[in-house]
Amino acid sequence: MKIQDLLKMANDAYYSEKYDEAIKYYQQVLDRSPKNKQAQKQLAKAELKLSLKTAKPKVPNEALQLYKQARSFISANDLPQAKKLLKEAIAFAQQNGKKFPQAQELLDNLPNAFTADGFKQKALEQLKDKQWANAVVNLETAVNLDNTDESNKILLSHLQSLIKAQGLLSQLNAGIKDRKKKLDALTELQKIIDATNELAVLSPLWQEVVRLFGEFDSKDKNLDIIVRNLVWWLLGTILLLTTSISLLFLLPRSHPLVDCSETNGLEIVLNYPNFIANGDSETITLTIKNVGGVIFTGNVLIDFYGTAKIHFLNEDANKIPLENFGISEQKTTNIIISLDEPFSIFSNSGHYINFIVHSESINGLKCLSDDFHISHAPVYGIRKILWGGVVLALLSLFGSQIKKFLDNRK
Repeated sequence: MKIQDLLKMANDAYYSEKYDEAIKYYQQVLDRSPKNKQAQKQLAKAELKLSLKTAKPKVPNEALQLYKQARSFISANDLPQAKKLLKEAIAFAQQNGKKFPQAQELLDNLPNAFTADGFKQKALEQLKDKQWANAVVNLETAVNLDNTDESNKILLSHLQSLIKAQGLLSQLNAGIKDRKKKLDALTELQKIIDATNELAVLSPLWQEVVRLFGEFDSKDKNLDIIVRNLVWWLLGTILLLTTSISLLFLLPRSHPLVDCSETNGLEIVLNYPNFIANGDSETITLTIKNVGGVIFTGNVLIDFYGTAKIHFLNEDANKIPLENFGISEQKTTNIIISLDEPFSIFSNSGHYINFIVHSESINGLKCLSDDFHISHAPVYGIRKILWGGVVLALLSLFGSQIKKFLDNRK
């Protein structure tokens, strides 16, 4: 089922006051898309509505109205009238076959309720002066004295949540290194903000939390952009450098030779490496073509000299025989050479290998002599390292694009 379908089912349940069902669907949305702000906001509201709904006694509305009036007289310090209304509320509920334990508890605890209301009024004054911690103390006292006043419980719960939000923001601004803890803190902050925006008396504190959260979110996003741009820049630089080095130094060089007579000849195209390192085996490719007007017979040879020792993997691999090599005929040969130096991570970069391509007597002529240079690579497996860098950069680029695509799908 798609996320949008789950959201629709959740919203339908919410507005039908089926809060437990709505909570189930909102949680399913968040399981699949943890950053879905609509689901976060609606889940917090549904949980609050459910708690308020379950807290209400199932008594007739008339009895509830009498109970609320009694509460008003408690705030007005009119004990006799409050007591009278509470008794009427209890009696009305009993006449309809219902119990009203909340009203009975308040009636039995009426002196404490008057005292609790005094603490509540003091807390409200402290909230106006933004004395959040002191207000918490007085509200806790009020709740302990009068456990029947749900408005005090809700006010205290919201106030404590907003103070907790301030603490979370302080932690976030100080820097939370663990990514999961950071995401959990951000999610909890959003839930608190969504669930505590309905009490006007807490509006100044709520607005302050929202402002600080917005500033942090903006700063966090800017930091993410900076880090992301830096990562892209580094990846681009690595890709550019490794590709450039590969193109300049790792791709084999190619060199053509044409020789063997004044009017006729053999053309040889050589492809050979720039570097060879300890432990490497490299390939030299020769493509020989008869571009003259006669048939050739003889041997083309490759000889090596220099300060680094190499050997051919196959015997007589450096000898390419031409037997009745016809006009326009072409022959390609791969010669594999291996370095005889002892294995080491770092080699003597002063070592080198030169090779010459020449011929034994071909049709009575000496021809195709030239000199080619292969450097001794200072680092073992330099080709593998640099090509690995190219592959790693490309994989990182591809992986980040896949992640971005998946994030956008949520």
